[in-house]
Amino acid sequence: MPGGTPYFPVSYCGEGGGRTFAVGLENDVLLADALAGAGAGAPGERLGALLRDVAGHVQGACRAAAGRVPGWTYAGLDPSIAPGIDSPSMVDAMEGLGLGRFGQSGSLAAAALVTAAVKSLPAGVATCGYAGLMFPVLEDAGLARAAAEGRVSVQKLLMWSAVCGTGLDTVPVPGRDPGGGGAAAEFNGRLHRSLTSVLLDVWSLSARLGKPLGCRLLPVSGGRPGRPVDFHSPFMVPGAVMDPGE
Repeated sequence: MPGGTPYFPVSYCGEGGGRTFAVGLENDVLLADALAGAGAGAPGERLGALLRDVAGHVQGACRAAAGRVPGWTYAGLDPSIAPGIDSPSMVDAMEGLGLGRFGQSGSLAAAALVTAAVKSLPAGVATCGYAGLMFPVLEDAGLARAAAEGRVSVQKLLMWSAVCGTGLDTVPVPGRDPGGGGAAAEFNGRLHRSLTSVLLDVWSLSARLGKPLGCRLLPVSGGRPGRPVDFHSPFMVPGAVMDPGE
């Protein structure tokens, strides 16, 4: 990741020293507003207009703040759309496009439409970081539900990353089976191969497209695909363990 990226877990200021700050907008509420109502114009254009308005206000405030505090530099904003557990589900918003249930055909086109709007900010707006659409599975109730129902898989998330944002994020996967015996050894061997393959897929896509992609998998000890999982975190919703090979 380049320096100045404001999103955990890759945020850092970068090389060169000095004190800089950047802002991650999240924008999930803007997405819901833009995609609501079929009769209000093209959804991508509505989202782009909302983003331009918000980005202009944020940039003005940040530059003014940097000018009042000696030694600080404003590095830009990341206009990514990222979900919050207390915000409207991105899945519900994107299904409002009328392309079918999220996870089915049309989801890639929806992700591409939203990403194009995110990247439509004018050159006068300083951007940084991912600048895309994020699909962290356990940070959006609708996305976690779609994954638990089998409509979202690891491979689909990776495919959508080709046109959107962050790779694989907060994806619950099986952890090692701590038991003994041949069955546990066989399971652990398959798991090792699957996770290695996932990492190689993410790396290959990132290298081929020349853009940063993360791979934040959450191993669940003794968990099997489909098993309910709840980390009891204020930042994540309950979900189900996903099969890293699918």
